Amino acid sequence: MGVSIPPTAKDRLATALSVLERRQATLANNLANVSTVGFKASRTFTSLLADGATPTVEVATDLRVGPVTTTGNPLDVALTGNGYFVVRTPNGERLTRAGQFAQNGDGDLVDAAGHLVLDDAAAPEQRRPIRLPAGARDITVAADGTVAADGTVVARLAIHSIPNGAAVAHEADGLLAPSVPSVAMAPASRTVRQGALEESNVQSVDALVQMINVQRLYATAQRALSAVDAVRGIAVTEIGKPL
Repeated sequence: MGVSIPPTAKDRLATALSVLERRQATLANNLANVSTVGFKASRTFTSLLADGATPTVEVATDLRVGPVTTTGNPLDVALTGNGYFVVRTPNGERLTRAGQFAQNGDGDLVDAAGHLVLDDAAAPEQRRPIRLPAGARDITVAADGTVAADGTVVARLAIHSIPNGAAVAHEADGLLAPSVPSVAMAPASRTVRQGALEESNVQSVDALVQMINVQRLYATAQRALSAVDAVRGIAVTEIGKPL
């Protein structure tokens, strides 16, 4: 059985610098997406490994609802309560709160990145892109997600919820990938608002203040690490010299 060697002061400081770098990168990404429609901020927290002394950074997605802004665009839709739109990507279905939709060349409803917006068929293999009729002038989206063109119902938006306790990973274009399958919401429990968009839930001032604090802590840890190196240098070169 091996002998466990306690971490030195230098080891602890190096780990602290690594933790702070991860926090800073997360905060920087949040700030970069402060104007991204439907973006959900990432939050970092620190936990200890099995040795009880080594900290590691975990990242979780903050799913709190962002502010909703009226746009007047009929293809802009926001969810004012729980739920996520479902889109098809090359990697499979993903969730999003970004309802900045448009039509592609085929008339299909797509998100800002061109991913197909899906209808609410029960099974994944049955869900289809929502295609609007050519030349439709009056597009309406009801509170339950029902899409109509010139008074004729076309489809209903797939709107899902994420089970409690599920981990949620960020992907490109503001997409979310839960660790377990999402669950279709009943039409009566949906709150879709047409002509509006949900903004990012990043609080820019708060994120900036946190970044400044992390920078200060990083500088302090660097100075401490330099001091430890200096002491180690003295121990190696000076202690033990004959007087």
